[in-house]
Amino acid sequence: MVVKKDTGEFVKALIELPPGQKILGYSAMMSHNEFAQIFSEVNGVKAKVVKNTVEDIEKVFGPVGRAAGDSFLYVEELGFDGSDPTATHPKDVSD
Repeated sequence: MVVKKDTGEFVKALIELPPGQKILGYSAMMSHNEFAQIFSEVNGVKAKVVKNTVEDIEKVFGPVGRAAGDSFLYVEELGFDGSDPTATHPKDVSD
């Protein structure tokens, strides 16, 4: 999310949408590999995506690792919107 550019648009959408409507706030969707590439370029370091099991992440980070790993699996399987057809994406909100 680009705060100065996007925040007003998301707030406007939340005000105009019906109560209870779910909205995802993002400027652009990118893959983990795209994120790693941009992270590398911005920070001048090498970064790559390495897939681990939830158990491996939990071994390193404890209960927080379990929660993070479960979140990654959820998004991998169902997407950021949980495959909810009623979720509103930025592209679904008219200017």
